Amino acid sequence: MGTLSRKTHANRERLFNGLLDTPMTRLGKVDVIARVGRAIRGLIDRPELPSPPPQPIRVVGHRGAPRELCENTIASFERAIELGADAIELDVCVTRDRQIVVWHDSDPDGAIGLVRQAGREELAFVPDVPALMSKHRRRVGDLDLEEMRQHYAYHERGPLLHDLLNGDSDAKTPFLMFEEALAWARSEPRLRTLFVDVKLLDDETDAAAHLFDQLRAACGARDWRDDLVVAMLCTEREILETLLERAELSGLPDCLRLYADFELPGVLEDAALLGIRNVSMGSGERAWADFRRELVKVINARQAGELDSVVVWTVSDPEQLAELVQLRVDAILTDDIAALRALLPRSG
Repeated sequence: MGTLSRKTHANRERLFNGLLDTPMTRLGKVDVIARVGRAIRGLIDRPELPSPPPQPIRVVGHRGAPRELCENTIASFERAIELGADAIELDVCVTRDRQIVVWHDSDPDGAIGLVRQAGREELAFVPDVPALMSKHRRRVGDLDLEEMRQHYAYHERGPLLHDLLNGDSDAKTPFLMFEEALAWARSEPRLRTLFVDVKLLDDETDAAAHLFDQLRAACGARDWRDDLVVAMLCTEREILETLLERAELSGLPDCLRLYADFELPGVLEDAALLGIRNVSMGSGERAWADFRRELVKVINARQAGELDSVVVWTVSDPEQLAELVQLRVDAILTDDIAALRALLPRSG
């Protein structure tokens, strides 16, 4: 990663001094009225399809193969590869004692965490965390590793709300340490990209710097495979800014890439302000027509040389998967690996 230009530095200062006055720290723009207008235009306006990407579309197992096996585990990753994935996405948090764990919910009381504990994702396993009001029910960043090991794990999905009310099931699947995941990735020759979803909260910038340093060191190790890329996905502005600053300070090796991760509109504007060339886009909070319309613009920007790669998550609907293949994104995170693989030739 070369030295940032004065223009890029000025853009970042404008972005983080101006846009962070709002309580939202996620990338993108929160404008309900504008989003409704974009959704309507998306139903009418069908931009021209872009040309193909320079390499095959990556099939990314979202947390492995979580519909069959426990998410974010080696067994789940291996099953995803068997089903046809050539990339894996996993989630990381950092404990109070600076241990990097493969875990999705940085805060068990966050909206997504509560939904997952109630089994509403309809995956094979759910997070096994302390019950509501327990003294052990805290953010990952406020827990030591040993405390987390005692009270946080997974178990098979059961009755609705059981886990919220009870917690700490007897039959548990332990969470994975990030160093174990990296060791597996280095040893799996069919794996091409490891997507690391950085689940740090906006006040965990020191943990973000630690995570970057650990990954940079791992990528520089002698046993690192030349054909394996680690892509860090980040949706929190403060955390992404920390990662970008760390990359500028110590350099960004070829095997390590940073992605600005968007759930909200405004991809090209924010990417330009940040000076970042890799983006990922999630469709869960938007109408598909609105999402598709912006996605085509983003892919065309990639074709014009303004971006290097475009990743989409998490899509499992067969018709939407087919449309993404037609739109020629660079990688797709999915819970239905077999369905996506069937739409593509086997990548080399």
